[in-house]
Amino acid sequence: MPLPAARLGTWREPTLALPPAVKRDYSLAWPTPMLWGMFGGGGSNTGVPVTPISALQSAAVYGCVKCLSEDIAKLPLQLRKLLPDGGHQVDTDHPLNLLLKRPNRWMTPFQFWAYMLVGVLLRGNAMAAVVRGPDGAPESLIPLNWDRVSVLLSPAGWLYYLVSHPMLGDGLTLRQDDVIHLRNPMCVDGGYLGVSPIALGQDVIGLDIATRQHGSILFRQGTQMSGFLKTAGALSPEAATRVAQSWMNTYGGVQNSHKVAVLEQGMDFVKIGMTSEDAQFLETRGFQRVEICALFRVPPHKLQDQEHAHFDNLELSEQAYVNDALTPLAVEIQQRAARVLLFKDESDYSLAFDFDKLLQADFKTRMEAYQVAIQNGIMSRNEARRREGLNPYAGGDVFLAPLNMAAAGAGAPSTTTTTLAPIATPEPEPPGDAAPIATETADQAVP
Repeated sequence: MPLPAARLGTWREPTLALPPAVKRDYSLAWPTPMLWGMFGGGGSNTGVPVTPISALQSAAVYGCVKCLSEDIAKLPLQLRKLLPDGGHQVDTDHPLNLLLKRPNRWMTPFQFWAYMLVGVLLRGNAMAAVVRGPDGAPESLIPLNWDRVSVLLSPAGWLYYLVSHPMLGDGLTLRQDDVIHLRNPMCVDGGYLGVSPIALGQDVIGLDIATRQHGSILFRQGTQMSGFLKTAGALSPEAATRVAQSWMNTYGGVQNSHKVAVLEQGMDFVKIGMTSEDAQFLETRGFQRVEICALFRVPPHKLQDQEHAHFDNLELSEQAYVNDALTPLAVEIQQRAARVLLFKDESDYSLAFDFDKLLQADFKTRMEAYQVAIQNGIMSRNEARRREGLNPYAGGDVFLAPLNMAAAGAGAPSTTTTTLAPIATPEPEPPGDAAPIATETADQAVP
């Protein structure tokens, strides 16, 4: 409702007195509260801003992200073809293998997949544009900065990506078939956007950063004494200063450690042990490390925390790490990349990471497993040699099987000593009219 004309000359807009702004040096590691959400994080209850960049100040977060991204990136990504009789075979002749070995001009496969996984682990999303040739075949993969990508969902259910990149241009719209979009399995907004683990665990990470900062300030500004000198009599200020200065000059510093102390005038040295507050501080730091490991599903021993690691449970912990932490990330990459990089008529192809090297047992255990597999015809000798990185040899591709075994229902097997025989097809007849070579039996031999 407009104001009356008589009051226009006297009406003034009310003003709000704000407290004076406190000057502070903001950076990407300590952004303003308005930028926290833009960086995929927020302010924790500790008052420490937690963003994908500032979270890396936590040694546990950095260790988990580095461990997961590098363990997946170091695995070979293979293009496999489904065989008609079952199983699969690595197809080394497919042109897609060149792209898997060289995704773009400046990154190796290890760097590319590690970069993509870092984006998923810190921001919940990672994207790469697929540059195609005239025939539609993918030629290079260009990683995109998540901060310069807008995801749009059409009413028909198609995803479009508004991107800006020096090699692609500004304001370019890409279809979902031309973008490898890796998402955190914890998705929101209909499942087309992943949630940042840093945003979900901002209080856990913020407390870890806050305790680290508290410890740094404590050692920089606080007083931490290892002991004190005690005497029965009173000392003048000059004498106390002289004794303290003499003690520091003689026994202070690492270079003067383990020297024999000589006390005068009946003095005693009383050593101060760790206080309960100090012990609680160390327990808090250890507990936060375990909580961050649970956030990323990484066992603490992968971050060099060997407190609860033993020889009998370490192997099981490694297997659980592969199954629970690495396998979901690998499946996400395999399925997303195959859906974008392979054509519809290549449904018999798939992408898969080779986990054999990661799950490799010790040498003695591997040799015993190869022995059982070779003796039972499961694996040939050359297959075992290839797994060990050794060159095959002639005749090593023949499968062996014990002779004292029979098919089920064909009678009891023989109890003779196990003898291995090659599983091979009969040799073909010699060419031409050449007659087979006759052998003489004992009854036909000439006396």
